[in-house]
Amino acid sequence: QRSRMVSHENGTFTASVHVPDRIGIFKFVVEYIRSGTSHIQVAEVVSVRPFDHDEFERFIVQAYPYYASALSMIIGVLVFGVVLLYGQPKAAEKAKTT
Repeated sequence: QRSRMVSHENGTFTASVHVPDRIGIFKFVVEYIRSGTSHIQVAEVVSVRPFDHDEFERFIVQAYPYYASALSMIIGVLVFGVVLLYGQPKAAEKAKTT
């Protein structure tokens, strides 16, 4: 996709380019041809790859419901274990055993 370069007052040119949503090696080429001046030809090869497992954010905002459900399950198991281990038997069950 071609894009136009924007001139700034200090003599620099910039262009915003969106990288394709594919993994691979891409070549970005700048060919600035203007009559009466020298030609500018610049090419840069860029590799696009997915993030490594350690390059992602630590806590992803979209995963907060998952974090909440995991935390609620842990709390539920702990409460169930405490009630099961330390809970008192009912009075009817006490009467049957004596």
